[in-house]
Amino acid sequence: MDSLFIANDVFKGCPIRLVYLGRNLSFDSFTFRENMNLEEVSLGEHVSILKDGFFKGCPNIVKIRCNSAIPPQIYVNTFDNYSAYLYVSEQNMKRYQKTNIWNRFKILPEFADNEIDGIYYIIDQANMQAYVTSGNKPYEGDMVIPSSVLFNGIEMEVTKISVGAFEGCNRLKRVVVPNSIRYIGGNVFDECSSLNQISLEDGISLLHIDCDFSDCPLKTVYLGRDLSYNHSPFAENKWIADVKIGYQVQSIGQNLMKNCDALKSVKIPDRVEVVESRAFYGCSKMDSLVLGKKVLRIGDEAFCNCVRLSSITSMALIPPVTSLNVFGYDTFLNARLYVIMGAKQAYKEADNWINFLHIFELGETIDYTLTMSTNEGGRIILGDDVVENETKQKLVQKGNLVKMKFVPTMGYRLKSVMVNGEDVTTEVLDGVYSLEVVADVSVVASFEKETLFLRIQQANNGCLDLSVEKGRSYLFIVHEEEGWRINSVFFNGEDVTTELDADNSYRTPAITGYSTLNVSFELVSPSMVEEDLSTDKLVVYSLDGAVLVDGAAVGECVKVYSVNGTQVAALMAAEGGVKVTVPHIGVYLVHVGGRTFKIRVL
Repeated sequence: MDSLFIANDVFKGCPIRLVYLGRNLSFDSFTFRENMNLEEVSLGEHVSILKDGFFKGCPNIVKIRCNSAIPPQIYVNTFDNYSAYLYVSEQNMKRYQKTNIWNRFKILPEFADNEIDGIYYIIDQANMQAYVTSGNKPYEGDMVIPSSVLFNGIEMEVTKISVGAFEGCNRLKRVVVPNSIRYIGGNVFDECSSLNQISLEDGISLLHIDCDFSDCPLKTVYLGRDLSYNHSPFAENKWIADVKIGYQVQSIGQNLMKNCDALKSVKIPDRVEVVESRAFYGCSKMDSLVLGKKVLRIGDEAFCNCVRLSSITSMALIPPVTSLNVFGYDTFLNARLYVIMGAKQAYKEADNWINFLHIFELGETIDYTLTMSTNEGGRIILGDDVVENETKQKLVQKGNLVKMKFVPTMGYRLKSVMVNGEDVTTEVLDGVYSLEVVADVSVVASFEKETLFLRIQQANNGCLDLSVEKGRSYLFIVHEEEGWRINSVFFNGEDVTTELDADNSYRTPAITGYSTLNVSFELVSPSMVEEDLSTDKLVVYSLDGAVLVDGAAVGECVKVYSVNGTQVAALMAAEGGVKVTVPHIGVYLVHVGGRTFKIRVL
């Protein structure tokens, strides 16, 4: 691996706390000198040399980790503080103890890959701490990290999640981080493509995060502690829909949820004093915001470009200090600002808050505008209000539950219902949609012409789907071929044979939906010519893919044939009739009691 050259004093005086060198590197002298904040140095297995003065003037280094089996070359003045702990793997300890300069440090074994209750740890015995790390098996499912573990009978506090600990764990779904954790390293959640919930438990200590969740389809985030970071771990995440902020949080960091498009609402708890700049910038679906009673200052563009923000509640008696662009122009114009009783005048006079056109005190009666629109083909009914092929508005008191009924005109059906641009058609039950009014709301109902069919089934001519209009009735005349007579006529599964007129005509009831008309015929033998049909109780018809025979004598044989003469079934009639499920749709011949019937089955 090629060496990388870094010149003198490149990082001189930088506020760096931890340095990790992972490559086979060569450096000039004094690269990190005079870094008073530097506490920990970690050297990868390819590091072979650290020149004289490399960490000179860094007196607060307390931990050095070396992963190389061969001790890197160092000089007397490479480090200033030889009272630091040097951690090496147990099998490499003797090499470091026998190597000049390295043997000046307090050398301790570093135990890695210790699995305790399914989680792998690096054990820091000197400080009685454990660090979560990766192991032989990737993590999956729900993971609840404990605040401490027992190692060789000694309790170790779990204080860190090491670099890349969960990287590539694509079956990991949920992680709970205890308040004992004070540092989460880089790349920890890279390629965690199933992680949908992260919970940072309540605590008063600061948690520093060096990773991000850009690869994680997070739905729910719980923030129970103040965070520090160089780049927000949650910004630009397009999945986060629900963020809950714990009661011990005192500050909302810069860019915390910037451009989190799916986030719908935010409640800032009462202990928070500062919301930093662009904390929720560009959260385009956020429609409601609650600010706690101790918020003193809101930074630049904290809620700018939140285009759907329609409700803001501030519990602070004194209006928080803000800049002009904390909220967008549309928010000042359209959103409603609610403040506690007695604070309305203060907000009307405060810088920037004065720009809100709608300011109300909590408990004050508030009316919202309900806009209802329909096209041709139906109407919306709300109490005494009827909206048909037009747009109407009415005032509705905040918190009221309204029930709108959507009634299509004859021949039409409801196509869609949109509420504030969102399709809620599936939530309309029996033509009724209920809505609690908590902001101005627009309801648009669309209707479309309904196409209905009447399916005509008869043995000779197969079947025919006829387009019909809802509400109309239709007249049909059944023609018998020579040698056949009508056996039965069924409309929507109901026997209407007796309703045939003398000319074998039948008028349907008013069509209300998809309908079927089914006709079966019986072969007429010479002995039946003079038979009185009014006393005939033998009826053959089809329904739901089966042949049904009513009126056959108990024990009488019922045989069903295909039109090519193949016998399909032979059953003995029982009380209540016979039902024969046929293998295919088509025309069938039914023989029972010396009589033959022709019928089509669908």
